[in-house]
Amino acid sequence: MSHVLFFRWQRQLLRVVGLGIFISAGWGMAQMTISGAIAQTAPSQIRAATSSTEAIALARHLRAIGAKMYGAYWCPHCAEQRRLFGQTAFNLYINYVECAVGGYHAQPEVCKAAKIQAYPTWVIDGKYYVGVHSLEELANLSGYSGAHNF
Repeated sequence: MSHVLFFRWQRQLLRVVGLGIFISAGWGMAQMTISGAIAQTAPSQIRAATSSTEAIALARHLRAIGAKMYGAYWCPHCAEQRRLFGQTAFNLYINYVECAVGGYHAQPEVCKAAKIQAYPTWVIDGKYYVGVHSLEELANLSGYSGAHNF
């Protein structure tokens, strides 16, 4: 396998696995070891439940109205909120801001400016909602008019 193809494959694997991967190539062979750098794991790469059509529609709505979820990679409540949406809905549509230094694409200055004090925090129409919220609650808070079969 050529080096170019190998590194394209590695980048794809990194996107899929979401863990820091160290590669050493020598004598025509490649060896990979997965690091324990969980702090660098992208929130979008955390395994979650499959997204329902309704969860995806709600996530699209939340994105369209500019709702944001502020969280931290180490926060179990944030992981629960992600799980409620499922991987596809959360990864593709939720405006997520990582507040923890060391997290993937961390933006602690944005969180500080928004005065985020707890995780997760949703900002919907300029109002702050702290904690895990069911999809039904988020639908009601955001004025979502689609199907509520969550």
